Amino acid sequence: YVRVYNTTAPFRLAIAQTSSNNLVLTWPSNIVAHLQAQTNSGNGWYPVASATNPMPVNPTNAAAFFRLTTP
Repeated sequence: YVRVYNTTAPFRLAIAQTSSNNLVLTWPSNIVAHLQAQTNSGNGWYPVASATNPMPVNPTNAAAFFRLTTP
């Protein structure tokens, strides 16, 4: 037996630079996802409660990391 699933868009975080040297993060809107962030403080990943898609980011901290998680 073979089961075939419908695939969705790649589960990835896209980054674009705006004209003001800020960044905009986007992700597929057809997937339930939560944005998390981590800084170089070593305190682990934490949810970005105010995350919107697209999400403008001011890169004031060069050591910040972002990822998507699913429920």
